[in-house]
Amino acid sequence: MESYPQAWNSEVEKLSDRSFLADVAMTDENCNVRFAAVKKLRDRSVLAYVAKNDRDRDVRMAAAEKLIDQSLAQEVYVDIAKTNEYWKAPRLLAVEKLSDQSVLADIAKTNEESDVREAAVKKMSNRSVLADIAMHDEDWEVRKAAVERLNDFLQATPV
Repeated sequence: MESYPQAWNSEVEKLSDRSFLADVAMTDENCNVRFAAVKKLRDRSVLAYVAKNDRDRDVRMAAAEKLIDQSLAQEVYVDIAKTNEYWKAPRLLAVEKLSDQSVLADIAKTNEESDVREAAVKKMSNRSVLADIAMHDEDWEVRKAAVERLNDFLQATPV
């Protein structure tokens, strides 16, 4: 999303009124303008609102990345990762930012997109779930990733 036109960026950069900047981040019709405003925001409550409620996934991700409240950021990442209406790239990025192992296991076992399942598998530590995925996932690359992850644990375990 960093490709928004420079004119929008420079206009938003000129904004100094924090209240107006927050209003732009929450209500502007153009997602590129909202994105630029979020990049400049510091107000935690506005960032939280945008992260939870903006209709554009890139704006939500930008806001979530700036949140100090990591539990709220994780909620946003979960929502983006699990929502199949988003393009694959932001869903993969959201999975990369997830830390909750039960959420990663759920995504690895149930997501429609094999690349998203594979990304979740690569972050998992639950060996029994990894073994189940290695044996039963419909996609061979996901199964392979699960086997490789299990091998990582075997190599790390002293004999």
